[in-house]
Amino acid sequence: MNVASRLSLLDVAALLRVSRKTIYNHVEQGLIPPPDGHVKNRPYWYSATIRPLVTGGAA
Repeated sequence: MNVASRLSLLDVAALLRVSRKTIYNHVEQGLIPPPDGHVKNRPYWYSATIRPLVTGGAA
């Protein structure tokens, strides 16, 4: 995957219309997949990982 397909924590929160804290809580609860990676300790997800959550499917 290329860098353009990466979504930051803020990107994911905006797409799902929740707070950053909610993203962390949902990851801990298994409702959102864990980040696909980190750059300088900042999590990112590939758009393909998050797309099912936005479209209503399971990830």
